[in-house]
Amino acid sequence: IAPDIGQPEKPRLRQRDRRLQARAIKRLGFGVIAVFSLLAGLFIAGEAFEEPGGIGAISLVLAWLIPLVGLAGLAWFRPRLATPIMIALSGVVVLANLWFAVDPDAWRVIEDQHGPVRAVTVFVLSAAVGVLGLKRTVIAGWLLVAPGVLPIAASSLGSFAGAVSLSVVSVIPLVTGILYLASARAGSSLGLGVPAGLRRRRVRKST
Repeated sequence: IAPDIGQPEKPRLRQRDRRLQARAIKRLGFGVIAVFSLLAGLFIAGEAFEEPGGIGAISLVLAWLIPLVGLAGLAWFRPRLATPIMIALSGVVVLANLWFAVDPDAWRVIEDQHGPVRAVTVFVLSAAVGVLGLKRTVIAGWLLVAPGVLPIAASSLGSFAGAVSLSVVSVIPLVTGILYLASARAGSSLGLGVPAGLRRRRVRKST
């Protein structure tokens, strides 16, 4: 009888270990994207204040900082509303890079005048999706993998020079996306990374 008494504890211990593992991987992914976003933001702001400097630099920084803060706040406080918005914006980024692959000269004119628009856009979107990953791990994971791979591939079709700046800002979001997906896989049987409403429906069905 004694061995049977301890049997129910083993599944519970395994579940707890998997839950801790999934959360640790997710926190690692968020930590990676958070540190990257901070450093990238400081670098982009520094470049802006070096050239053009002054009021122009403040305008350039606010042009990406305000959308970043707004999207990150929406992802944290309203993840259900943020999810389709992030998906739509990711689609726009991919389409823009496909446009670059078809007509790279037009994009070079734009980026010569306004700077690395695509790279900054990928940076802002990746940082916001990184916050969404704390609430919607699976969706955020795929959204980070897509901007990490597709823009570089599309840019490479047109010009490898166009993929250089994108590679710099895409590799870390790609790593974070993989970590988020690994976290979701580790906690899939426990319901981690699943929206609360869907999780409740699963519980009702199981009962």
